[in-house]
Amino acid sequence: MLKVVFLIHLVTFFPAAHTLSRDQFPPSFVFGASTSAYQLMKMAGSQAYGIPSPMLGMEDVQLMANMGLKAYRFSISWSRLIPGIQPHVTLLHWDLPQTLEDEYRGWALYSHFETYLGSRALKHGFTGFNLLLSGFLPRTNTIEDVRASIRIHEFFIGWFMNPFTLGDYPNIMKKNAGSRLPSFTQKESNLVKGSIDFIGINFYHSFFVKNSVGNP
Repeated sequence: MLKVVFLIHLVTFFPAAHTLSRDQFPPSFVFGASTSAYQLMKMAGSQAYGIPSPMLGMEDVQLMANMGLKAYRFSISWSRLIPGIQPHVTLLHWDLPQTLEDEYRGWALYSHFETYLGSRALKHGFTGFNLLLSGFLPRTNTIEDVRASIRIHEFFIGWFMNPFTLGDYPNIMKKNAGSRLPSFTQKESNLVKGSIDFIGINFYHSFFVKNSVGNP
């Protein structure tokens, strides 16, 4: 897991993605493409699609093959097995059933999902999560900008990554957010730390960061 985390941070801080090549990543690192169901499905009472991917399946496969991709991540609503493409199924893409949101506060009451786990799972698979990542580089070499770039990195990425790798939120978050940030019990920390099998990455852009002297 530490190797994966190191790799993620390495990718995050590359300002120019076009300078990277497949040979710079280990064989176990998987590159892929993704869609979500509501980007593809028809509107109610309409024949129009957002992107007609279901009708262009073979073209999709050829495009991914041309780019050297080995995985296709998609919402379970459009789960389709494509020969030669490893399916990465999205369990949540902002379309949680309203009943679960109202009755169980979404994912907050995680004990409810024990109904679907453990001995009730019929197939053995891998479970992880996907992160939207950005690179954060200091605008100047001043200590203030360097610290600001580290700070936003911890708030933007460490907020999600640290609990799964270290069992707790970043120290800078706990210091700045105080009691507004939920705290882990030791049992919760032990439960979440190292509990994922893989980490997915959506990487779109990088930012230069300048320290702000005013109050947020």
